[in-house]
Amino acid sequence: MEPAFKRRTALRGAAVLAAGAAVPVTAAAADEFPELTWRASGPGANPPPFRMRIISGIPAVAGYGTVVTLGPVIVQVISDRVFPLMLRDVGYSSVAATVTGAVVVTDARGLSGRLPVTIDFPRVTMPTIAIETVLTGTATLTGSPQLPAVRNPGPMTIKAEPGATGAVTVSKDSGVTRSFTSTITLFPPNRDPRVATIEVR
Repeated sequence: MEPAFKRRTALRGAAVLAAGAAVPVTAAAADEFPELTWRASGPGANPPPFRMRIISGIPAVAGYGTVVTLGPVIVQVISDRVFPLMLRDVGYSSVAATVTGAVVVTDARGLSGRLPVTIDFPRVTMPTIAIETVLTGTATLTGSPQLPAVRNPGPMTIKAEPGATGAVTVSKDSGVTRSFTSTITLFPPNRDPRVATIEVR
């Protein structure tokens, strides 16, 4: 999925997509981002699937040849309504998590590059009733991404890789905590994993 790029082109692409310099872009509205469904499993726990969507941080339109800043990307996770009571039934009242995964960015010519991503979800207290619960996190790029240069007009897609890992910490009201690793997979596994599209003009 990732063709070999000339080193100079790859490094230029990394600067174009990951640099922090601000440029005029058109922000995407929250309802323009697709919603994906994921399953998480951990030691003795298999909660119902949860929904995820990007709220902000990725532009809808970018100028041809300009620097595009990705982030800070705000991500929301919406749990199934039974999840808060599942957690409270085993004595825990709050949850925090750090998710590590990756996205693949592909331009209009089909050139692509992989970006490792970390999403931090601060601690959230669970409701005491069965209700969908929202966790809001911040996604940041990690590692040294190699990307094609943004010099090809047309749609540039950002797709999530279908697997990720969560470092989860659950807490009791007494302050006692438990940490474990969760395996996270796209559900269903053959669905379109696109999380955003940037139109390069």
